Amino acid sequence: MRNVVLAYAFLKAAYTEGIRNPVDAITPMIKRALMGWKGSEVDATVLQKRISDTFGIVIPINVIRYTFPRLVREGVLRLENYIYQLASEKFEDDDVRRLEQVSREKYNRLSGQLRHVLLTHNMEELDHRTILEEWLDTSALSFLGGDAPAFGADNNDRNVNKAVYFAIRDDKSGRFLDDLTDIAWGDCIYRAIKSATEYDAADLENLDVQSKMSEVVAYFDTRFVIRALGIGMPQFTKAATELMGLAASTGCKLAVFQHTIEELKAIVSIVASRMSYTSDVSGDFAAWAVERGFDEGDLLDWGADVENAVSKLGFRVEHAPPIVKALSVDERTLDDQLKMDLQQTSDKARVADVNSLTAIYRLRDGQPHKYLEGCKAIFITPNKGLADSSVRFFQKHFREEGQANHVQICMTDVVFSSRLWTKIPTMAVSVPRDSIVAHSIGNLRPTEKLKESFLRKLKEFSAEGTIDVRHEVRVRLSRFVEMALATEFDTGQTELSTQQALHALKEIIRLQKQAELNIRSQAAESERANIRAQIKEQTAVVEFLEQGGVDLKSQLDEVYQESTRRKTRIEELERFERSAASVIGWCVRWVWRILVMLLVALIGLVLLKHFDILAPLTTYFEVPVTDGVKDGISNFVLAVCTILGVLGWSLGNTGQRVEGAIVNKALKIIMPLR
Repeated sequence: MRNVVLAYAFLKAAYTEGIRNPVDAITPMIKRALMGWKGSEVDATVLQKRISDTFGIVIPINVIRYTFPRLVREGVLRLENYIYQLASEKFEDDDVRRLEQVSREKYNRLSGQLRHVLLTHNMEELDHRTILEEWLDTSALSFLGGDAPAFGADNNDRNVNKAVYFAIRDDKSGRFLDDLTDIAWGDCIYRAIKSATEYDAADLENLDVQSKMSEVVAYFDTRFVIRALGIGMPQFTKAATELMGLAASTGCKLAVFQHTIEELKAIVSIVASRMSYTSDVSGDFAAWAVERGFDEGDLLDWGADVENAVSKLGFRVEHAPPIVKALSVDERTLDDQLKMDLQQTSDKARVADVNSLTAIYRLRDGQPHKYLEGCKAIFITPNKGLADSSVRFFQKHFREEGQANHVQICMTDVVFSSRLWTKIPTMAVSVPRDSIVAHSIGNLRPTEKLKESFLRKLKEFSAEGTIDVRHEVRVRLSRFVEMALATEFDTGQTELSTQQALHALKEIIRLQKQAELNIRSQAAESERANIRAQIKEQTAVVEFLEQGGVDLKSQLDEVYQESTRRKTRIEELERFERSAASVIGWCVRWVWRILVMLLVALIGLVLLKHFDILAPLTTYFEVPVTDGVKDGISNFVLAVCTILGVLGWSLGNTGQRVEGAIVNKALKIIMPLR
């Protein structure tokens, strides 16, 4: 039975450890096609048709032939006279049967969930067997951007995206998203295999898609940077974070052009200038600012630091290389093509896209590239329309130059994720989940007429007083308007009744409140995480103390005892020091006294000998004194008075000062030694 989705599931199941590149994942599929093979000779053309009849996908002939030498080494085939033949007439492989069983179980779960969704949501006009094929084809998940154009999605595309979104949302177990993730990356593997069509056998043998991306710089557009900064749906931010993590794991460098930063600042300036309740402003930036209560000044302050914020995320900010004639392309034609394909209302946005695409061309030196890891530079955008338009323009350009370019100049972020994921499949098994969710939500688009009808009703509610102006602005700018309209009403509906508009209004407000609760919950969880980290750190300290408590106590006791011994020794030294200082002071004091006494006595004797100091006394009392008495009295009086006076002065001042100075000097010398 032809079943493309089953083929994708089979390829993903085969893409396990030991797989060097996506082409190697074909080997189990080749083995499956060889089971029940009639005849001994194995022809690659017949094998290709058999795989197509069974799985609904076409494997390039050269890829099939690439697997034959490996099958010979494994004993599945033998080579005789340059002809490959089955080594056994009835070839069987239990591992391949197991992979097929796993794939069928996955496909059956997906189909069952989709049938349930179609029945529950009254969407029986859709066929669950084709929803996944169409969704993958228009989803920008494939290597080459998908076969379907990104422009002008019709009602069927909207219904397909709605069905997939409901299936993800309604599945509480998460199995549907897991299975859908595997299917999407199985599609990526198949696209990688198809891209090998141009390679010959030698190229395939040397093809190593798991090689590092350290020589490549990925430049991202404004919309992706906005998502990476956390502006818009949380799923988009998660998907952007996943992609940046994948790039880092492969060595790929992240960058933005300086003109992208300027475009981002211009957007902030425009939104800030219109931040009033009567101005016409819309978009992710406006919704983000209103949700956070930013006024014009807050938003301008944020925009002034946006380059620093982008750098902190890991992006290098670089100027585009200068334009030179030898590396020029027809920019006028490219601009006209983007204007027609994308129908951009902003000329500045289109000019920025043209500048980015041509800058990548110049960074590649105008040369075509066969391998992603050797392409030097690539431009990444969430806009599938921009990627598709770029592919068509540069394919035509290289064809006119007689060249073939395999690595497109511009690639969607989801496609780039898939290319990086195939390099590290065993390292990032669950990486695509957020990309899948983000893509599913991002493709929920109501018709423009339905959205216009709701906005008219919203203004009427504001005029009637059903809601105030502030809430009217919050709802009008809400990022949930398109989601609510796309999920709550029929895709082909173009007009809403008052009751339907009220229902949509309530749903939008509910989603807004839930988002606000999630934001507060994340903040609370972050705070709890910090508290848990502190508790864990403190617990570790306590456990360490408990585990080494005996040794630690013993060490503390030893330190205390040593401290006590040192303190006692210091006190003993201080007592000795003070005693020694006192003795020295006492000795000095009495030596000083004796010296003074001798000095004064000497002076007295000199005075008595050379001066008649007792003459006034004998004259006043008129007492006759002999020479002997005179000499004795004068000597005695002079000696006593002089000694008493000098001793009184010396004992009261100099002796004490000398003693104190000596003691203090001794203590100053000894104290620092403690």
